[in-house]
Amino acid sequence: METEQTLEERYPDLSKDYGPGKFDTYLGAYLWELSLDGGCDEETGDASTVGWYGLFRGNFEHPQLFDVAGAILYTNNDGFVDARTFQDKASLEKAWMRVLKETETDEEE
Repeated sequence: METEQTLEERYPDLSKDYGPGKFDTYLGAYLWELSLDGGCDEETGDASTVGWYGLFRGNFEHPQLFDVAGAILYTNNDGFVDARTFQDKASLEKAWMRVLKETETDEEE
């Protein structure tokens, strides 16, 4: 009987390129799957207009992300996914505040 793989087993090396396709890297694919299971701490935007953004504040189970303060996941209206990690909380929160400002401004127009 075959056992289901964990996300960490399916994506052992997050630094590798995933493409071509929806994801640029395995990091994006990994975070995308986490987001589908409600793994985002916050989210904003809409993929069909300004783009959808998900914020992850650390505590990842993947060994390559143990020392990461967090990440921001982005999906555009074409379905492409991009992800960026942050080494410290201050830079993560600063980037997230920029995202919130951009999505609020774009949604108002």
